Order: sequence, then C-alpha cells, then structure tokens
Amino acid sequence: MDVKDIYASIDELTAQLEIMTAKLEEAVKLAVKEAAKANPNKLNRISEHIFTIQYSQLIGKPWSPSFYDWNASAEFIIDYLKNKPCTDWKKILQSKLEKPTGEVVYFDKTTGSGYWKTTIKTPIDKRFIEKIISNL
Repeated sequence: MDVKDIYASIDELTAQLEIMTAKLEEAVKLAVKEAAKANPNKLNRISEHIFTIQYSQLIGKPWSPSFYDWNASAEFIIDYLKNKPCTDWKKILQSKLEKPTGEVVYFDKTTGSGYWKTTIKTPIDKRFIEKIISNL
C-alpha cells in the first residue's frame, strides 16, 4: 500500500463516520421525540404554547412549563445535546440520572460572554429522561 491508497482509505472511513454520526443523531432525536409522546402529565393543551394542568400535579414540584410539557423538554434536551459529541449523548443523560435530585433533573445552560455569563437551570422530569434512555 502506498501513501495515496492510505489517504484514500482514510477519506473513505471519514465519510462513513460522518454518515453514521448523522444517522446516530437522527436516531437519538427520534427517540427523544417518541419519549415526549408518552407524557403522563394530564395537560389540556389550549394552543401550541399554552396548556392547563391540575393544581394537584404542581404540589411539591417545579412550576416550570419545561417540567410538565415533555414536547418543550424534548426540544430543550436536543438543543442541550447538539454541541456535544453524539456518541456521548446517552452517557450524558445517564449521568444526569445518577445525581440524587428526586423527581427533577436540572440541566444547566450558560449564556453570555466575557464578564457577563448567566446560568439557567431548567428542570426536566426524571421520568422523561428514563423514558429516553429506555428508547435508546
């Protein structure tokens, strides 16, 4: 084998890796969206961004829409994972479950630059993360 053949093989393997990475990303995104369909919270959706929920479901839990609306949680999790290597996505979600936080899993998202940075903690239902991992 000469050097040109080795470069050609590397280019071919790189192309295959990119294709498989894209397929993995799509499969995980599909698993997240499928998990969102199994939302056990009794939401009464009024419109795309408005829903009602029984007050009894709010007791002792975060009053954040992302906790109850699994479609919003799915979008947030996909956005959270997109800047990380897709081969680590399942490990990242599993590591979130290892922390003893009860029913709530917090995802930190830092925005801003330079001196001014803001960290937002978004609560996500632990059952949703477990459902995603079971779909993977």
